[in-house]
This record gives sequence, C-alpha cells and structure tokens, in this order.
Amino acid sequence: MEQKKKETIIKMMLYHIERVECTRYPVEAYPWNRFWCISIMVHLNDLVGRYYPQFKYKVNDFFNYYKDLLNEYYEKSDRKRNFYLKLTGFFMLFIFFSISSMVLLSVHFPFLGFAVTFPSLIFGVLLIIIFIRSEFKKAGNQVSPYIDPEIKDTVQELINYLKRFFKENNIDPSNYPLHLRHNDYEGLRYEKRGENNYTAYIVIE
Repeated sequence: MEQKKKETIIKMMLYHIERVECTRYPVEAYPWNRFWCISIMVHLNDLVGRYYPQFKYKVNDFFNYYKDLLNEYYEKSDRKRNFYLKLTGFFMLFIFFSISSMVLLSVHFPFLGFAVTFPSLIFGVLLIIIFIRSEFKKAGNQVSPYIDPEIKDTVQELINYLKRFFKENNIDPSNYPLHLRHNDYEGLRYEKRGENNYTAYIVIE
C-alpha cells in the first residue's frame, strides 16, 4: 500500500474515533481539530472500507443507532418542533438582514453594500452552525449517559482496529496522537491537557 494511502487511512480512522468519542458525556458536537477531514469523508467508504470494512461498518452502525436515539428523544420531548422553529427564525433573520443591508447600501455605495453583506452572510452561517452544535450537545447530554458503556466499547473497538493497522504496516503510533475526552480506554498512553481533554498515544506491545 502506498504511504500516502496509509496516511489518509490513519487520519480518517483518528477522525472517526474522536467523532464517536465526542458522543460520550459531556457531549462535544464535533472534534474541531479534525474538522478538515469532513472534506474527504468519502474516503471512509473507499480506503478504510476497502482495507478495514469492520471499521466502516462499526462507525456507520453506531451513528445510525445514535441518530435513532436522538430522534426518539426529540419526538418524546417535543424539542424537534422547537428546534426547527428556532432554526427557521435564525435563518429568516439572517436573510432579512443580509438582503436589506445590501439593498439599502448598494443604492449609493455599491462596493460598501457588498463589503457589509458578505461579512454578515459569514456571521449568519456561523451563528446557525453554533446553534445546531448547541442543540446537538443538549440532546446528546440527555441521551449519552444511558448508553455510555456502549459508546466506550465502540471507541475501544475502533482503537483496536487502528492499533492493528499500525502493527500490520509497521508504523510508529507516536506520530499520530488521539484527542480524547476520557482516559479509560485500554492500550493508550495519556497526557492530560485539561478537564476532559487528553492527548493519547497507542502503545504497541
């Protein structure tokens, strides 16, 4: 296997381990330090799925299960309706402000209209993302404590797959840290960075 493919597989496995681990209480919406990986998530089904199909299935099965639990929580608590109402309100407000500011300013100052509208569009999108992340965390913090052992076991299995990949390809795991929120997994060496913040390295016996 080419070195570049190995690097991509490792980065994707790291990202998805952290992504699953973020669903443990206290929930974190997404591991922002790996956010760039979203742009190449298609490789999960290609590269990772080709060489480690169990890894792909484990990740997909977990998030399908977790999504069902969140949907059930939203349905029972009526938060789903409130969520969409708030999201629609944010979106409409942001569209109204952007268009009105562009129209008003561009009449006499065309460049100024664009200069104001573009940052407001970026700001509006960021607000919507922050809102969605906040809602996800609220729902996750209600659901995750009940399935914490299952989440932990899933993360441990994914770590074991990554460990096997390192061993089979004779790769030094010390160059590939995991950023985790808990320190109760086996086969890792931990460095504490703060509350619910650990840098972990896979240990090869």
